[in-house]
Amino acid sequence: MVFDGEALEGEVLPPVSVPEVRTLSVQQRVNIHLMAPVIRAFFTAVDKSLENDIHAGVPVPLLHMVQDQGDRKYKPDVTGASLARLLDIPEKDIYTTKLITPPQAQELVYKRLRANKVKAKVAEAQAKDLIATVTVRPLTKPKLGLLTDERVALPTVTDVFEGE
Repeated sequence: MVFDGEALEGEVLPPVSVPEVRTLSVQQRVNIHLMAPVIRAFFTAVDKSLENDIHAGVPVPLLHMVQDQGDRKYKPDVTGASLARLLDIPEKDIYTTKLITPPQAQELVYKRLRANKVKAKVAEAQAKDLIATVTVRPLTKPKLGLLTDERVALPTVTDVFEGE
């Protein structure tokens, strides 16, 4: 899909208001949905170019670079023992045991098979098959898909009540 640039005709200004989604036709909403990846990529490119301008010292009105703070983590010199002493709790309560993820388990099985001289493609297939016996792929939240999508379409209200 190609972005035709109609939105950029004339002076580019932030919109004063955005139309309410419920006022758009089905076709307009489909068109917007299909353009979403292109629009997201466009905004990413605009943001990156503005960041580059700011880093290069170009004056950029209304914007500046900021630094977010990430999630809290312990300082590099903090050990389990020092944390337990500080918090006055047993050191065994500082640690948790967490099950590895299915991809991590598959990788461990693959490495074990390869260490036992199993060929790479065979080891990959065996590891995948073994992990498949202990995993499920839960359904996710329904989302829009193109008519050409290979996945089975969910029933619509019309489909459900068609037989009544």
